[in-house]
Amino acid sequence: IAKDRADNRIVLFWAICALGFFFLMLDESFEIHEGMDNSVFRLFGHKENPRLDGVTTGLYGVAAAAVCYYFRTEVLRYRSALVFFILGGVFLAATSGLDIGKEGPVHIVFEEATKLLGVTSFLVAHFAAFFGTLEDIQKTSATHNLTART
Repeated sequence: IAKDRADNRIVLFWAICALGFFFLMLDESFEIHEGMDNSVFRLFGHKENPRLDGVTTGLYGVAAAAVCYYFRTEVLRYRSALVFFILGGVFLAATSGLDIGKEGPVHIVFEEATKLLGVTSFLVAHFAAFFGTLEDIQKTSATHNLTART
């Protein structure tokens, strides 16, 4: 029963990751977070755009960090992936910081560059975890084959 719970936690973590990335894809395509700050400020009677998009993406990052902390056993399971998860978090924080305030052309280039580096880091982290899983399966299969032969 304990193994089933552990397996369920593993599946839940990766399902949450997949849903999170799906939401981020929708956010990027439909610019969901870009208007959130303006909508909230208009709700309270302010007409000027406060340009606080980075606060929203920062909150996305806090939510992701909370999920990773809750499932830290799974995150720490593949050390090679951990480095890329951390790099992705650093780039996300940089992107969020750059997404606050007035945007000039150079500012936008740096923001988009850090966003691209962050997304790439997270993608590489997931590939590292995937290859780690394949390695685990290979080890389990080899152990099972040795046990079956004796």
